[in-house]
Amino acid sequence: MLAACSGGSVPADRDGDGIPDRYEEEFGTDPGEADSDGDGIPDGREIAPGGSDPLDRLSWPDGVWPDFSANASVSDAGFAIGQQMPDIQLIDADGQTVSLHQFYGMVVLLDLGAGWCGP
Repeated sequence: MLAACSGGSVPADRDGDGIPDRYEEEFGTDPGEADSDGDGIPDGREIAPGGSDPLDRLSWPDGVWPDFSANASVSDAGFAIGQQMPDIQLIDADGQTVSLHQFYGMVVLLDLGAGWCGP
């Protein structure tokens, strides 16, 4: 932004992840892919302070969940053994809404409970 204001040129960022192409090589990230490790978090967010490793699919910044939902198939969804559970929305401990399919390919333990009181 400052380069543009001062008459200079804005560094190229082909993938729009916030990291100029010339630095992507230094970080080892892909200048043509906004999310080099495929975890659903743009590389620019991962290298920011408090971020994570933009080359590690299982590393993400605190308070941010991965998003592998694009890999989930809904054609075999069901509740039988071996079937993929249908996508559901849940609220995490921080009050964020998360989708079950965001965790596709990972082991997920759902601890569900309910309570009812009679009149």
